[in-house]
Amino acid sequence: MIEVRDLSKTFPAPGGGTGVTACDAVSFSVEQGRTMGLVGESGSGKSTIARILMGLEAADGGSIIIDGHERSHRARGRAERLARARSVQMVFQDPGGSLDPRVMISESLIRAMRIHGFGDGRECRQAATDLLDRVRLDGRVAAARPHELSGGQRQRAAIARALAVQPKVLVLDEAVSALDVSVQAQVLDLLRELSVEMGLTTLFVSHDLGVVESICDEVMVLHRGVLVECGPTEQVLGDPQHAYTRLLIASTPSGPDWKPEEVSRLRREFEAGV
Repeated sequence: MIEVRDLSKTFPAPGGGTGVTACDAVSFSVEQGRTMGLVGESGSGKSTIARILMGLEAADGGSIIIDGHERSHRARGRAERLARARSVQMVFQDPGGSLDPRVMISESLIRAMRIHGFGDGRECRQAATDLLDRVRLDGRVAAARPHELSGGQRQRAAIARALAVQPKVLVLDEAVSALDVSVQAQVLDLLRELSVEMGLTTLFVSHDLGVVESICDEVMVLHRGVLVECGPTEQVLGDPQHAYTRLLIASTPSGPDWKPEEVSRLRREFEAGV
């Protein structure tokens, strides 16, 4: 479903000088119905890759094929923009990125459906009601505006908004990192359920290895724009082969035996070897 080859992106440095490489000849693929996790520290390039797949950033080089269609270039014209939006949708860390604060939740879904030609007003209204029910939001929420909802409700509404146009690929950029742990678990459970029901192919961007382990079939580890390790989640996180992956795992607090001094030692060793 997703085929990425030699993807590259460098952002120019302010005032000239050497730019910042966010993506350096990265290649990976995701089969239909599978969930790929992108992990790495801030500045590793994972969100840049997500934005390039969405067409929000233009790559400097490489190719992106989604569902058999070349998506490396920016969309040309309204028809191509709509076609891309129908195939790939994104859920952001802040639901405000996709929810109009002035519009009721149900109306946000209906507008998206109408723009993409999914029926008349009555049909779209029923479809919106069904979709909100699927993400476990009731009629009271449907009639509310984003600021009237809790964080978990807003994120579920954002997921419903993304799914309203029936995409084949869903990109989630730190989509649960701002939620309380209990709400996070509920949203992750919902995402797993929807992925199976709708056959979604998912790219899951996160810095939280625990979350990635719970939801992703495969994981790719990025360091300063370079893909350093990729494979089945259980294999990569259970038996990491790259020093940076081992550092990331060691940096995740894991009970009373977790030792910050050990993390510092591993970081010094890794940076000395880079």
